[in-house]
Amino acid sequence: MWESYEQFQNQLSAVYWNLYDWFTLSVLHLPPTPDDKIAPGEDHCYLIHRPGSINQVRKRLLQPNECTVGYNLPGISPGPIVTIPTEIPNDLVLLKVSHFSVNYADVCIRWGLYDSANKYVGWPICPGFDIAGTVLKAGPESGFVPGDKVFGATMFGGYSSKVLAPARQLRKLPGDLPPERGAALPAVAHTAVHALHLAGFSPTTPPRTLNKGVLVHSAAGGVGSMLCTLARKFGASPVVGVVGRPEKVKTLAGLCDKVALKGDLWKGSKDPIANEIDAMKFQAIFDANGQETLKNSYDHLTQGGRVIIYGFHSNVPSGNAAQFLNPWQWVKILLKTVQAMPKFDPMMLTLQSKGALGFNLSFFAEEFGMLKYYFDLIVDYVNAGVIGTGLPVTVMKDAREAHIVLSSAASVGKLVVAI
Repeated sequence: MWESYEQFQNQLSAVYWNLYDWFTLSVLHLPPTPDDKIAPGEDHCYLIHRPGSINQVRKRLLQPNECTVGYNLPGISPGPIVTIPTEIPNDLVLLKVSHFSVNYADVCIRWGLYDSANKYVGWPICPGFDIAGTVLKAGPESGFVPGDKVFGATMFGGYSSKVLAPARQLRKLPGDLPPERGAALPAVAHTAVHALHLAGFSPTTPPRTLNKGVLVHSAAGGVGSMLCTLARKFGASPVVGVVGRPEKVKTLAGLCDKVALKGDLWKGSKDPIANEIDAMKFQAIFDANGQETLKNSYDHLTQGGRVIIYGFHSNVPSGNAAQFLNPWQWVKILLKTVQAMPKFDPMMLTLQSKGALGFNLSFFAEEFGMLKYYFDLIVDYVNAGVIGTGLPVTVMKDAREAHIVLSSAASVGKLVVAI
């Protein structure tokens, strides 16, 4: 369960502070700590000061000589707020950010349940991976100049109006792509491309397996809808999507050959589409749900198939948990955690010719070559109209509101905040 004593300490801290916020806000009804006073147009960021409730996400004024950074700027990181260098280093770029996206990982960071955030940054932290904006200053070898419109990724630090980021993690915004759509792309597109790569699907070589079918859990979300789009582009057929709510089914029209509700799938449902999917085997199943669906996902792989794991969303609550994790929700997390995980016996992996692979791209900051290849491919697909316009994007004005909507499990596509 824990690889180190440090991980154990982080989990205890998450439990303590979430329960502290539950007690002070719900039992004692104490007022939350206010934001800094920020006038319209003033630079600011959002900081999460410690694990806990939505009120830990607070605006913080940025001084004229301050910006936020990710964890991978040698000699400057981990931040989250640093003094802007007088001379911007060769390969760095200072951005005036107009939009950043909110990912489910950010909610887990706030709860104290995101390992890379704890490992590389700690508290306080400025979350956020996806940004779009305008270059203010650029290092001489960055390939950018002031005024360039760009989008890209940062290894945390994205909830900010000023970000210092490596040039390799940025690209010029295609002329007809709005910045809010640029900010919605990097994390979901990189995740989808890497997941498909692990599953054996390539943009240059069509799949040679007899079975080319894929199933995507949470198919209406940001990563899920991107997986459906790119899987078809990479030669997968059929593409099957699974969603949690009936109203999300129609959002996958044109992306999936078949769509089923999670509550109907693999449970002997009367729904004919779910029953049809029950009988199918797949070359790849993409599963960010966790224990709730993982065993069934593995069981529905064909010979040579792979289940790709990139999250455990069903292990944590949704809905009111956006505010804080109360005692009952911690009990449910504990019960789900101690439930038997699916066991992938090495002997059976060999006999059945199946595989199970997992990843978290927030640990991949030093994989320069791989991430460059993925980003160049993403830009090519944006320019070709394959991705970028079809992904549903909702623009919001406040990061806290976005956290509440995202963790409600009712959102579709991507949530982006205009800062």
